[in-house]
Amino acid sequence: MSEPDPALRFESGRDVAIHVPDLARARAFYGGVLGFRLILEDADKLAFQTGALTLWVNRDEQVASYIPSFDVPSYERAREHLIANGCRILRESPAEKALYFVDPFGIVADIIEKPEKPAGAADLSKRGDAAPGILL
Repeated sequence: MSEPDPALRFESGRDVAIHVPDLARARAFYGGVLGFRLILEDADKLAFQTGALTLWVNRDEQVASYIPSFDVPSYERAREHLIANGCRILRESPAEKALYFVDPFGIVADIIEKPEKPAGAADLSKRGDAAPGILL
């Protein structure tokens, strides 16, 4: 395994994704039963505000449990670093600068490029521009 690159940071994001085959049932459960506020809906995904995290519910015939998201300053550098250290790329969307990877222990996570903010800049992102849902 290579040494950490001080210019490449993996930071936990405010997103978590799941994959389910039925978005209508997911909308009813996460919005109706749990009371999460629906903030985005399209044919392939839902997004709910749950408090500290945004829950992305992606349409997929294969159910996948909670997938954590990491923000990185450079998609390309992070991708190369992950591969060089034994990770396997599961799905990726280079246009969106995002990918899912499997770590050496078999755990799935995703990365999304989020450019560095100038010191003191407020975080106004709503994560609708690139989020775990784009990988379907």
